[in-house]
Amino acid sequence: MRVEEYAARSAVELAGLVVDGEVTAAELTALALEAAARVDPGLNAVVEIYDDATERASAVDGAVARAAGGGEGPAPPLAGVPFFRKDIGASEAGKRTELGSRLAEGLVTHRDSHLTTAFKEAGLVIVGRSATSEMGAYGTVESAARGITVNPWHPERTPGGSSGGSAALVAAGVVPVAHANDGAGSIRIPASCCGLVGLKPSRGRVSAGPGAGEPNFGGSVQLVVSRTVADTAAALDAVAGPRAGDPFIIPAPPETYAATVAAPFATALASPSAPALGGAAPGERPVRIGATIDAWGPGPVDAQVAAAVIRTAEALELLGHHVEWEPFPFDYEVFEPAFVDLWAVGVAGGIAAVGERMHRPLTAEFLEPVTLAWIEVCDRLRAVDVSHALDAVNRMARRVGAWFQRYDVLLVPTLAQLPPPFGRIDGNHPGMAAIDNARALLAVNPYCPLFNLTGQPALTLPLGQSAEGLPIGVQVVGRHAEESLLLALGAQLEQALPWADRRPPVHAAAGGPMPTGS
Repeated sequence: MRVEEYAARSAVELAGLVVDGEVTAAELTALALEAAARVDPGLNAVVEIYDDATERASAVDGAVARAAGGGEGPAPPLAGVPFFRKDIGASEAGKRTELGSRLAEGLVTHRDSHLTTAFKEAGLVIVGRSATSEMGAYGTVESAARGITVNPWHPERTPGGSSGGSAALVAAGVVPVAHANDGAGSIRIPASCCGLVGLKPSRGRVSAGPGAGEPNFGGSVQLVVSRTVADTAAALDAVAGPRAGDPFIIPAPPETYAATVAAPFATALASPSAPALGGAAPGERPVRIGATIDAWGPGPVDAQVAAAVIRTAEALELLGHHVEWEPFPFDYEVFEPAFVDLWAVGVAGGIAAVGERMHRPLTAEFLEPVTLAWIEVCDRLRAVDVSHALDAVNRMARRVGAWFQRYDVLLVPTLAQLPPPFGRIDGNHPGMAAIDNARALLAVNPYCPLFNLTGQPALTLPLGQSAEGLPIGVQVVGRHAEESLLLALGAQLEQALPWADRRPPVHAAAGGPMPTGS
């Protein structure tokens, strides 16, 4: 197999080739490393390539061989697929996790998170680490520690953040799927900016243990970015489910997510939360979709973004679903102060412990200016301020829950704007107040953070492109624990409005240097 063929394959396809003996995990790993060598000098998305990547792949080949011989059950579902671990949120024993920050440079973790264990058990070959913003706190990757990570679609635009390194590598064909996490859109922002599929699972769907229970007050969740709905479904199957000591357990789906995607709506529409539309039996009715392109944040909605949502609504109606244009109960004046207070605690929460462990002060020598501003906000907060913010979140969650009694799905933009240029939403602005950083982010990203606070699953799909060829994501949001319905809709839209033939200018199959200019 050549890099050009490898880079065009999905994770599910590559795993099938490994299981069928047509290619080995070691060969795929070599191709991934070749692809990274071709494109990463222009992207700066790789933090580290592991010295033992080939040995890891060989271990998976051994497991596949034993499974083929009947020795130890079936082969892993994603056997041999090369994979990058984001540099925050999934610790790995004996490996560095440096959090995109000079403060954590050289930090070695001493145990695998439950998520990392699940990735390995699924057969994924973790070949290295991908770049993130400092402490995962920004919607871009412009790190004082690692430099700027570039969007493979445009050399002067961010790939989004904080999972921008993973998104750039997937979009550029280095790997078909990569680890990502989402505390205020950090799966969905980069997926939208890079033309990928990005699912934020429901709160509680993927364990944060053993190192955390509900990080960022339950707002931060883990999964991947990928190029296909089927790959996202397979990844969710691999990592979903409770682990010992998790704070709560949410309902499991009636079948695997992979099965839902393979046969959309066979069972996904049998929603336990709402009656069938027009008296039809569950599983036979169209999805009831409420759509809006109203501005939710301090900035306008780009006309091309709005057009992509309208086009998606039209496609959903042609697929037989019921779409109504309906205002959504989002109150920015209530949301902003609660978000800012809770985000400040989330950003600052682990920094002191990292500084103590690394014997480094929390100063500008080791932290970006806006990160220090967020720490100042946290230091000024009283316990009662956090309590009031959580009360506001509860009120928002009740209003959102009531809206979802009328509709199965919300259709909105993923971002209000096209992928922004560098220097707008990063942490490298001396003297910038935290509130100004928050407002700059929310002008671009008003539609994602609410659902981190309220816990619903949200899926972004690459359903549009701007006149200059930049990706545009469209987001569908569902009731808590109803990822299956979102993935079923995603599978339908992937067929109705396909994106598989789109490839950014910087891609492993093309090689060559990063284009310059606009």
